[in-house]
Amino acid sequence: MDFVNFGDDSDEDYDVLEKEYTALKTKENEDQIELRRLRTENRLLRQRIENLEKVEAKLLRQKEESTTLADKLVQDQVTWAQEVEQSYALRNELSITRLQLQETQKKLLDAEDIIGDIRKRTRIIEDAVHLDEAEECNMVKYLQEELIAVRLREAETAGTIKELRQKIVDLEDTNLRLQRAPSNDVQQLQEELIAVKLREAEANLSMKELRMKVNEIESYWESHMERIRQASPKDKGSKAEVKHLQEELMALKIKEAKSVADLKDAKQKLMELETQNQICTNQIRRMGEDNKELKKQLEEALERERDLKSNIKDLTRKLDDTESQRKEEAMMSRIKEAENVQQLEELRHKIAEIDIQKEELLAAGQLHDKGENQELENKLADLQDEVLQLQLSFSSNHTGNRSSIMTDSFLGNNSDEEVDAEIKDSENLDQTLSDIIEGRSKSSSSSSVRDTDESSASVLGFGHFLSPSRNNDLRQRGLPTDISSAHTVEDTIHSSPDHANSMVVNHHLTSAADAGGDHSISGEKNVKEKAQRRSTQSLRDLSDA
Repeated sequence: MDFVNFGDDSDEDYDVLEKEYTALKTKENEDQIELRRLRTENRLLRQRIENLEKVEAKLLRQKEESTTLADKLVQDQVTWAQEVEQSYALRNELSITRLQLQETQKKLLDAEDIIGDIRKRTRIIEDAVHLDEAEECNMVKYLQEELIAVRLREAETAGTIKELRQKIVDLEDTNLRLQRAPSNDVQQLQEELIAVKLREAEANLSMKELRMKVNEIESYWESHMERIRQASPKDKGSKAEVKHLQEELMALKIKEAKSVADLKDAKQKLMELETQNQICTNQIRRMGEDNKELKKQLEEALERERDLKSNIKDLTRKLDDTESQRKEEAMMSRIKEAENVQQLEELRHKIAEIDIQKEELLAAGQLHDKGENQELENKLADLQDEVLQLQLSFSSNHTGNRSSIMTDSFLGNNSDEEVDAEIKDSENLDQTLSDIIEGRSKSSSSSSVRDTDESSASVLGFGHFLSPSRNNDLRQRGLPTDISSAHTVEDTIHSSPDHANSMVVNHHLTSAADAGGDHSISGEKNVKEKAQRRSTQSLRDLSDA
């Protein structure tokens, strides 16, 4: 029946099927469109989720960087505290070094005072010693060399003080640099930390905005799905355009969110670049300051190097000067030693000459004593001769022709010419004795002495022919009567020349007094004058000897 009615109802069924087919097609097309839209939204959401994950990963990295920077900041603060402690220790060491320097300077001043006192004492001791011209020149040279050495020591001390002051300045600069360097590092780290915190705050804000956008998109999506589920087939035709508009709106919102996210990323990148630019600018500024400081240190190092080179040159020159001075001192010491040796040899030679002169003087003194003794013996013999003559002249008035003849043989009538001849003979005898003392001729002196001894012996021998009364008289007067008594008188003359002189004068006066009773007044005067002349001559000879 159905096939029978197929022809009648075919148009209606065809229309119905066509409608259903078109409805299915439209529904299928809508489903495909919705599916494509959902796929697009899903893809966009996945991209957004990926972007959010990237942003979240970036934020995590930034958090890690901030934590590392915070750790680095803490570590730098710890190192800064350690450096501050080290700088404090350096300050303490610097103060200790200054105290040691002050103590060293005080000790140096004390040592200089002691050296000055020692020099004053040595100068006083040296001034107390009598110096000749050569020694004074040597002393002046020595003092000049000592002054040069003292000035060199003062220059070395001044150089040492200058080096210590330079070390103190270097330590102070190092201390200031250590104090400055941690502050720059901390400032840099603080700037980096501030930049990281700013980036983190921007990232958090952008994350919040993206989350709000995503939540808004999700709410739109949920409301859209609910509307689709609640939509009836009747409203499909009228709501196709609405869906299309909603899809376009959703796509625009997604694009807006994407563009906002891109804008936030660009802003964040711009902020990062600005912070990096600021950090780089600060680093460049600090590097410029460090460069200037290094240039200044380089200039100071070059200046110190020049000073050290000049000091080395000065020290080399001073070393050469001291070496030359040492050589000169060695040469002067050798010259002084040679001069001392020469002076010692001269002194030894002088001592030898003095010893020889002493021996010569001793020998001459012995010869002189011998000659003097011989002269005194001769004078004694002459005096004995005169005494005998006076005795014979005195006895000639009381005895006979026998004694007058004997006295005439000695006195020759007692004339003045004969007395003068006897005086001349005595002067010749004195001259002979002086020649013996001077060592002129040993043979002549010995012969003259022998002649004198023979004459005195003959006279003394003649004294034995006198009467015993006259011998007693001679003994009472202190005159010798024989050879033994003559030797006694000689010993008396040797022991006391003054006593001998007085004895000779008294003897002359006594003899003159004894002869005065028998002779005339003129003869007595002549005898006294002759005796005085003989005594005066004897005293002169003794004084000359």
